[in-house]
Amino acid sequence: MKGWTSGKDLTLSFAADPKDDGIGEGDELKGFGRCCSAWAAERAAGVSRAAMITNTHWFTGSVGVDNENLPVQITKMGCADPSGIVREAGFEPFKLQYCYELDAALVAARAEMVNSFTPEKAAAATAQATASGKSAQSSLKTGFCEIYDLGGDGVANYSSRAFNAAKQFIKLAKILDINFPERTRHVFIARAPMMFTAVWKLVSPFVPAATKAKIGIYGTSGYTEKMLAVMKSESIPAWLDERNPNNAEETPQFIGGNVPTDAFAD
Repeated sequence: MKGWTSGKDLTLSFAADPKDDGIGEGDELKGFGRCCSAWAAERAAGVSRAAMITNTHWFTGSVGVDNENLPVQITKMGCADPSGIVREAGFEPFKLQYCYELDAALVAARAEMVNSFTPEKAAAATAQATASGKSAQSSLKTGFCEIYDLGGDGVANYSSRAFNAAKQFIKLAKILDINFPERTRHVFIARAPMMFTAVWKLVSPFVPAATKAKIGIYGTSGYTEKMLAVMKSESIPAWLDERNPNNAEETPQFIGGNVPTDAFAD
């Protein structure tokens, strides 16, 4: 992996290399991490066009912790425009921003593991895993919960954004499988519309079987009770919480919105 180059429009991209598919194994995996860090610095500076686009239209973030104090991440997919980000900023900034946020959640999860795992707890967890025929490594709790909110919340072009987003996440699938295996503890897909069935048919073949087993798909109700079984009450976003009679009036976070053509162009 070659690292970043900056184009004339200040949109970042990987240096061209016909042998480099943008993924990375061994030493190249370290290069992937360096590129994620380089992109994080670029986005924090907020100067390049790619950084301004992702800063304005990004659609994921942290909303709290689960019952074991591991992160809960939300992807506000129903309001997102991944293909618009890719069209205006390029696939690499989209890819690296997504991966950077996943890595940040894993860093938080590892920190919680280190802070809470006494030698006694580690030994007990290892013994339990061994007794159930699993590896000792499986006793380490380093993943996180994910919520995919598919509610559109008034953002236009829902259908076209959804199908075009599926194309970008199919491209991401191999990268995520290699760099972030077994990252997911639980996945909640909430407020899924009828058309989600068609989108899921496109995406599901690229989802590992182990991950599919952790996914719950819900319409406009029934998910809050399931979330409460694994995460803290305050980690359920107010606009999703079915216990809140005014949840429809709450202002959602992480609304990416449609990305205009030539966004932030000079």
